Amino acid sequence: MNPQGKAQQWLEPVLDQAARVLVKNILNDPKHPRYITEREAELIHRGVEQGIIQIEGNIFRLPTTNKGRYDAFTLNREYFVQFATLVDLITEHGYPASDCQFEYHLMDICVFKDGQPYIYIETKVGDQSSKKLIEEMTNIYASQLVSFLDKPDRGIDALRKAKYIFRDHPKYFGVINPSMRYFYEVHYTETGFSLETIPDLPKN
Repeated sequence: MNPQGKAQQWLEPVLDQAARVLVKNILNDPKHPRYITEREAELIHRGVEQGIIQIEGNIFRLPTTNKGRYDAFTLNREYFVQFATLVDLITEHGYPASDCQFEYHLMDICVFKDGQPYIYIETKVGDQSSKKLIEEMTNIYASQLVSFLDKPDRGIDALRKAKYIFRDHPKYFGVINPSMRYFYEVHYTETGFSLETIPDLPKN
């Protein structure tokens, strides 16, 4: 390791203090855009205790999903929602960690059953974006999705997610943000699908 120069020695406590302020704010200020809820913190803590999540310095690893490195200070706020959701699926809903995968076909989390997608979950950082995704999927695309299959979906999140659901036929779909969780049983037709609201995902 190279010895620190004088400027680097000066910068180290500055960055250390900046990190401490950031951490304090995201854990104590509900209005902060990266605020982490108590439930999320509890689930992440449980995930670390049970080895679902490993922490090495500022790096979070998810050995059970074969995914790589997530930097605690540069990662998107949404990843904390995903960490908490993953732990919830494993520890509260009873799905094997080996059946839970991050970022499958651009879905944030997929739970497999008998080798096929069983639950698709999208995570968001706010309730407004969650509702927008659900409303656009149900009101614009879902019921007549076959007429949209050849349409470009770049930058159109609701259409892209609807295509994945129709193609892979998961039985359940959920949208989760720090304050709200929306769960649905998916019913398929020849032309698309519909979403039936359910109170929670089924336990394994």
